[in-house]
Amino acid sequence: MPKRILVTGLGGAPGFDLARSLQRLGCKVLAADSNPHAPGLLLPEVTPHILPPVTDAAYRAEMLRLCAKARPDAVLSTVERELPRLLGLRRPLADLGVTTWLPSREAATACGDKARFATVLTEHATQSSPWTPRT
Repeated sequence: MPKRILVTGLGGAPGFDLARSLQRLGCKVLAADSNPHAPGLLLPEVTPHILPPVTDAAYRAEMLRLCAKARPDAVLSTVERELPRLLGLRRPLADLGVTTWLPSREAATACGDKARFATVLTEHATQSSPWTPRT
């Protein structure tokens, strides 16, 4: 039985490419986006779903409803703004049997703030970051 993977953010290249790669690996892709015109929702052999925007109060309930109904094996998000919300859904999703691969809350916060992200890269780099002025 192929794995059923819910991929969010099919309006952009990362989500579109991830969905295609998962299909090539033999997975069944459930595609979700808040934009009903997202190009990835039209990919052949995906099951499209519309979710409210991550900033909408209904996002949490709708994501859990979708997962309870569609029963994906895993959720993979390609939308950085979704990461903090999905971190808050980790336990309810696990209770539904849905696997998530999510960063720590600190990493998700850093990814959502370009200045913070540059600082983190610089702090952990063994060489100069491209954002560090050369002296």
